[in-house]
Amino acid sequence: MKAKFDDMQGIIPIMQTPFTDDGSAVDYDDFASMCDATVCDGAKGIALFGYGTEFYKLSDREREDMVTTAVKAVDGRVPVIASITCGSTEVAVQTAQHYEKSGVDAVMVLSPSVIAPSTPALAEHIISVGNSTALPCVIQYTPGSGGGTLTAQAIQMICEKINNPLCIKAEAIPAAPFVDKVREITDGKIRIFAGNMCLHMIDLMDRGVLGFMPGVSLVPIFRTIFDTYMAGDRRKAKELYDAVMPMVLVINQDIETLVKYEKMMMVKRGIIKSSCCRKPTCVSFDERLWNMFDEYRENLKQIIDVGRNY
Repeated sequence: MKAKFDDMQGIIPIMQTPFTDDGSAVDYDDFASMCDATVCDGAKGIALFGYGTEFYKLSDREREDMVTTAVKAVDGRVPVIASITCGSTEVAVQTAQHYEKSGVDAVMVLSPSVIAPSTPALAEHIISVGNSTALPCVIQYTPGSGGGTLTAQAIQMICEKINNPLCIKAEAIPAAPFVDKVREITDGKIRIFAGNMCLHMIDLMDRGVLGFMPGVSLVPIFRTIFDTYMAGDRRKAKELYDAVMPMVLVINQDIETLVKYEKMMMVKRGIIKSSCCRKPTCVSFDERLWNMFDEYRENLKQIIDVGRNY
């Protein structure tokens, strides 16, 4: 039985793109292994083509083939979300419809960012894409990445005009006031996810956030914190969160650093073969940074599930 997006809450990681050692091609076998391992790690869904997927370094054909690979590898166990990152509404609509035919369970809409649209234009873009399929829609709101801004009134209009189930991934900085505003103007009727490697996770759960979309290598850790909170033990969840965050902050310095060291962790866990990131924006390996990240994770094994090796 295929998992339902409407019931999804918990950890929904942004998948990464495993490349061959020289970066010339996507390793689709490794990507399939990553999708399977992520489900086994306890993810409640998977999302493609976030910044952590290095979507801006992929060809159209590579994105299409990754969607096909993900849908096949997951095989209905959890929902598959595909992000629409196109710079025009017309192509974004076509892409969303193509992904729907490919079998994804929801689309996520990222604002065009090369030239930021006005608030009304961004709202219309999201509405057009959201209504172009019969799938649930996730708004990825990341104003810090240059993609324009949404006012409370614009979000309210989007909620009224999109016909399909709607969620929002809140990546405004700071996230908390934005989450409170969204809950206020939608009367709590829209599900809110958060990104940014689960920063302020406990506070955001207190505010009603029910899903988190971090990087893919640390799913078991964030899943344990989430499940502990949802079981009613907020104190224990916060203790675990406080212990974990120094490790996260080591690598969550910028997106390229985060992607590089998460890939290295997946190599260590036996999920993928190469930690290659494509040029020209890939970061150089820093042994001391890796050792700090790895040592934190090893020490955390005493108190939390950090994920098994494959």
